[in-house]
Amino acid sequence: MQKIWDILVIGMGASGCMAGIAAALQGASVALIDGNEKVGKKIYITGKGRCNVTNATPLPEFMDGLAHNSRFLYSALYHFTNQDLMDFFTQHGQNVKIERGERVFPTSDHSNDINRVLEKVLRENGATLYFHHLAEKIAYDAEHALFTVSVLGRETMQARRLILACGGQSYPSTGSTGDGYRFAAGFGHSIQEPHPSLVPITLSDPYIATWEGISLKNIALKARLGKRKKPLSCFGEMLFTREGISGPVVLTLSALLAGKKNEEITLSLDWKPALDAETLRKRLVREREKAPNRALSTLFQSFLPKRCTDVFLEKGGWDAAEPFHSWTREEEEHFIALLKDFPLTFSGFGSFKQAVITRGGVTVKEIDPSTMESRKQKGLYIAGEMADVDGFTGGYNLQIAFSMGHLAGDSAAASLNGK
Repeated sequence: MQKIWDILVIGMGASGCMAGIAAALQGASVALIDGNEKVGKKIYITGKGRCNVTNATPLPEFMDGLAHNSRFLYSALYHFTNQDLMDFFTQHGQNVKIERGERVFPTSDHSNDINRVLEKVLRENGATLYFHHLAEKIAYDAEHALFTVSVLGRETMQARRLILACGGQSYPSTGSTGDGYRFAAGFGHSIQEPHPSLVPITLSDPYIATWEGISLKNIALKARLGKRKKPLSCFGEMLFTREGISGPVVLTLSALLAGKKNEEITLSLDWKPALDAETLRKRLVREREKAPNRALSTLFQSFLPKRCTDVFLEKGGWDAAEPFHSWTREEEEHFIALLKDFPLTFSGFGSFKQAVITRGGVTVKEIDPSTMESRKQKGLYIAGEMADVDGFTGGYNLQIAFSMGHLAGDSAAASLNGK
């Protein structure tokens, strides 16, 4: 006779594992299935293999790290907080450390140690893990209140409660191919169009490839949308790549711009955001007094990386050997304008293969934020990246996944107990 599970979880990423743990701790019989060969395949590559597991910022400020639908996540994040998550790993033998920006990592600097703890706690609490089990179809038998999951090349599985923790579409090589959207849509859910988020930006400027590898600190990257006068601006570090730009400020800006039409976006770079135009004028005066015969190519290196000076010379129509003292006031103003608002020609965003997270997914209005239960199908729960929620870099997205998963697992088990 086929076993009927209390709770079946599809997906063994952060949200799925934590859902399984929370449900198993309440005594429910729990099975987790995943098409991969191990737990947490996406966790394994996060934080460049170190796993930025959460962010230690106090919760009121933590909410500022959420890029989209933050109000929906309030209950989940307070149900299972970032401190709860850090305590969870510490209590199970994996200490964590807090680094710059309140980013939290395992002290070992190995993401595999996070996965090891998740699998260990699942097994210790009686959960059964099925690897190489790829869900194909899901059906619901209303008469018997049972979910039936068809697994590719294997027998079907049945459960009283079903938790979808299938991930979004980012890093599809880890198994996040968007199947969860199809399953949710089958139960009547609306799907907000998925877009890559926390992703590099491509540029079409002809000189970009020559700037590959240049790293900038303390700059401001600005984006203007259509006719809006006030730009979006992100301050911090940035890296030029062969095709465009990447780094923390770029990823953050991509999260703010995800889903916007490409033709509406114009970018510019403030090389000296800490200095206003008047301060830069005074600095130029000092530079002129100190070395009036200095060639412009040499002067520019006081403000810019050496490899960037040729482009500035070209944009200003200046000769590299021209002495600084020959500059007019208008030319100085032009140089300052370029420093403060240097145009970058936006071409597009990187693909899902490069994206850290997905913007879009199951509409949050169709999920009960206090339980993660579907408003379309009783007994169905949705957790993690497949919902239309996302955060900025720094550990926010893994915390979202762990918190949503914990609440979904807790709620599903409680519903079986009549609570």
